[in-house]
Amino acid sequence: MDKIEANRKNGLHTLCLLDIKAKEHMEKPQFPNENEFSSLSSNPPPRCLTVSSAARQILSVAGKKNQLLSKREKRRLKKRLQVAETEAAEPAMIPNLGPDTIAVGLARVGSANMSIVVDTLAALRDDVDMGPPLHCLIIPAPAQYLHFLEKDALAMFRNQPLPVDRR
Repeated sequence: MDKIEANRKNGLHTLCLLDIKAKEHMEKPQFPNENEFSSLSSNPPPRCLTVSSAARQILSVAGKKNQLLSKREKRRLKKRLQVAETEAAEPAMIPNLGPDTIAVGLARVGSANMSIVVDTLAALRDDVDMGPPLHCLIIPAPAQYLHFLEKDALAMFRNQPLPVDRR
């Protein structure tokens, strides 16, 4: 999560590879009475993280961090106002990561049945079924850092216009 926030602050994209999430497969132990340890050799099948579950986890952690930051900001503002009432308090400059953040979900990149979805993290959490794995999630830089071609590409896959600033 810290890397995503740092990348957004610096105007960079973040690629989240949603690899196989599995326990280490243990070798069958070499014991005289193997029947006692037969449960050790039965490992659960590997599971892959989906775009929906990754968006759910990101939003959960972001919500908790935003609550902590808002409490800290309130305390800091209170201290500033006590020290000097004329000094204006500045808000935190880290670009917020929340339900309205645009993200790109990709599945089976490079295959014949590749899938690309651009939407908000909230929509990717709730409404998207990307099909079978492997999935990845891209969290683009905030809009003010995007090149107009990047904005056009996001808008093309989202089928909704994004603000385009052609400088």
